[in-house]
Amino acid sequence: RSSEFASLSADMVGFWRTHTIATGVQLGVIEALPCTVERLATQCDLKLDAAGRLLRGLAVLRIVECEEETWQLTERGEFLRAEHRLTLADAALEYAGPLGALWEKLPDAMRQESTWSRPETFVEVARDPVRLDQHHRMLTSYARHDYALLTQALPLHGHELIVDAGGGFGALAKNILSAFPSVRVVVLDLPEVVAQAQRRNDNPPGLSWLGADLFQNWSIRADVVILARVLHDWDDPQAQQILTQARNALAKGGRLFVVEMLLSDAGVSGALCDLHLLAATGGRERSLKEYERLFAKAGFRLSEVCRSSGLSTLLCADAA
Repeated sequence: RSSEFASLSADMVGFWRTHTIATGVQLGVIEALPCTVERLATQCDLKLDAAGRLLRGLAVLRIVECEEETWQLTERGEFLRAEHRLTLADAALEYAGPLGALWEKLPDAMRQESTWSRPETFVEVARDPVRLDQHHRMLTSYARHDYALLTQALPLHGHELIVDAGGGFGALAKNILSAFPSVRVVVLDLPEVVAQAQRRNDNPPGLSWLGADLFQNWSIRADVVILARVLHDWDDPQAQQILTQARNALAKGGRLFVVEMLLSDAGVSGALCDLHLLAATGGRERSLKEYERLFAKAGFRLSEVCRSSGLSTLLCADAA
């Protein structure tokens, strides 16, 4: 049928959208608006014809609109401003650049006989200070958007020492401290990430940092360990190693909070995100039963499942 033909064709050129948005960010178009197309071309050093074509492309995506020859960002487009609290500018560059490029290797990742190996995405990010800042600003925006309500659901007493393992620039940790001012939160991440995060001047009281490898002894004892969208970046053996280190950091009766999107036992929701993880990190999304098995092997017992209205589910487990 022609409608299915058109629909499939549209899905096949999804990269048009990705690269149109990223081009607007990369060329400074987003930051230059509002202005006329002539002023934009001059300010961003663009060909006049090309500037107009890009603006019309962005208009198709409801990023910009034109009124009396002045182009301006829509409410949706404002999320691409660099200084927006929930900026998606960094995400646009990541998906159109290094993360998108990893999808080209997806067929190799699936073949039985292949030289493909899991991308060292986090090592590469940590090696390049510019990329590190860009990647973690992206993660910060997603954390600020997705974890606001989730933080309120955390079953905390208000005096715990919490390790936010793989916590990046500390967006979740800061949310927790805002909701529970008496707790202490240690953000654990690679030394390069921690060094960059500490240079940012928005660290509240109660927040501290620990540069460490997720797979090695963390050298800390805590009441609670949080793994928010960490385990899905790794295959089962590596996820098991991380959970083992989390268990070693907790006394008996300590608690583990895992935040992840759960795959349904029936249906296909989340399958594309699962493929993205395979391509980008060698990781995977999992079902509740799969997480429960991983927990048990590492010495945890699943105690509570808190499903939110968003994509994330909070899994609470006790250290046995």
